[in-house]
Amino acid sequence: MMSKIGFTPFLKSIILLCSFVSFIGCAEIGAPPGGEVDKVKPRILSSTPINGATQVAIDNQIIIDFSERIKNPTTQRPIFISPRLKNEPHIKWKSDKVIITLADSFQVDQTYIISFADGLQDLRNNPIDSGSILAFTTGEKLANGSIDGFVIDENSNPKPKTVVALYDNELFKRSGIDSLYPLYMGVSSADGYFSFQYIPDGDYQIVSFTDNNNNDLYDSDKEMYGLPYKNITLDCTNKQIKKLSLALTNYQPDSLNIISARQTDNNLFSIQFNQNIMTYSKFDMSNAQLTMFNYDESSQVYSSAYINKNDSTNPQSISAYFGELPIGNYKLSLLIDSLSLTFDSVRVKELNDNRAPFIQLFHPGSLKIFKDSLNMFIQFSEPIDTTQISPETFYLIDADSNLVLPKYSFINTSLCQFSGDFISEEIDNYVFNLSEFDILDMSGNQMGDSTTKHLINFINDDSLGVVKGFIQTDFSFNSTVNQILQFKNISTQQKFTIVETLSTFEMELPQGKYLLSGFIDINNNSRRDFGMLAPFEFAEPFSLYPDTIIVRARFESTDIQLEFK
Repeated sequence: MMSKIGFTPFLKSIILLCSFVSFIGCAEIGAPPGGEVDKVKPRILSSTPINGATQVAIDNQIIIDFSERIKNPTTQRPIFISPRLKNEPHIKWKSDKVIITLADSFQVDQTYIISFADGLQDLRNNPIDSGSILAFTTGEKLANGSIDGFVIDENSNPKPKTVVALYDNELFKRSGIDSLYPLYMGVSSADGYFSFQYIPDGDYQIVSFTDNNNNDLYDSDKEMYGLPYKNITLDCTNKQIKKLSLALTNYQPDSLNIISARQTDNNLFSIQFNQNIMTYSKFDMSNAQLTMFNYDESSQVYSSAYINKNDSTNPQSISAYFGELPIGNYKLSLLIDSLSLTFDSVRVKELNDNRAPFIQLFHPGSLKIFKDSLNMFIQFSEPIDTTQISPETFYLIDADSNLVLPKYSFINTSLCQFSGDFISEEIDNYVFNLSEFDILDMSGNQMGDSTTKHLINFINDDSLGVVKGFIQTDFSFNSTVNQILQFKNISTQQKFTIVETLSTFEMELPQGKYLLSGFIDINNNSRRDFGMLAPFEFAEPFSLYPDTIIVRARFESTDIQLEFK
């Protein structure tokens, strides 16, 4: 029997030993600080039913096991089940597992596809590969059709987290897109890539759109859309459709309307339209007639002195100048060929113009250009009193410090055009100078009291390399159409364009790295058309060259192949 005196030290030792073991155990929990950051994406380890399984028993539950613990998504939808279910499934996240319980049992002889968006992340915010797909069928054989491509914007930049929807083509033609749920849905990855796999044979329509309210429907007044340039048909002769480009654009109503017209502080009239007039096929400003009718005196009718496009930041508006109009209420009328538009309420008020005019646009900008492509002009913010212009208002200084007076003409009182007669083969840069004190608006406001300078840089022939290649297309047309190719310099963002009608191309470019894209100008309007939803029109065929093109001075880059398929 242990004495009381000996028991107390022994008990203390046991307590200390347990505390030490507990401390060591606690210290081992979690990675030590300063270790490597977890950058490994979660992956699928297993699933029930098994990926690729056929003749799956009728059930209503799908279980997926991941390689690590997954965060419970709270915002973007992370899982897409195709074909679309009539009722939303119940989704339960449990550590490294997700349990999907369908409201109804699996259908007989049906392929199910489960795909993931990059909103599905582990605890370190590493997204799952958006190309991860599970598929199984209750029938005897999995469908094997596939469709892939990229969602981009109008400037060919990738657009992530954009819904890509696949519809039954007959239903699409009958119902339209506003009230039609897609059969198959996915979302573009960080680089804009999308992919559909295990798609049955059939005729489909594919549309990408920014599903801002996550309702699986395209809302025309709120969301952008992207259309393909051909039919989507999967059959026994064609199981794969690859490299589709869906370029997002804003919805454009079938008709063009004026939504506002107002007098500005410098006595111009800003006219706003309901869509982008730069891409509207019937809008040719060279044929436009703009008229104001005075409500107070019906005999008073005024035609615009000129019309100017606004800059590209507001492609839905123009500005016009009518001179001095009597104060009152007016009706605005715009006539372009067979297109007639009106705006019934324009107020002309008395102005106290004390704003100085400024240069709204000087062309060319600071980037180097080819000498034979020089288009030099100044767009002022308002009408200029051209009687104040002197022979020395505009002048150039060349690289040898010589003074050059360019020829110029005012297209209208706010737009001054310059000829390129001053260009010398030996000179590659000039400084354009404008004497601000000679530039006055119609109210006498002076632009400034100094000299505005703009550098004009020309491309030196010794810096040029040559790009040669081929154009391959599966499209046939009844008449000759232009193929418009664009080379975009990655570092300067400068764009160079060529127009070809043959299957080969050749282009001289300054040295640098370039992205190549192109479109087939089916309607020969010299601009890329992105298609329309109502009435439905396909986008014009478009292609992105998959690799960067490196151009070296005095060298050739050959065998570049741009495919339209």
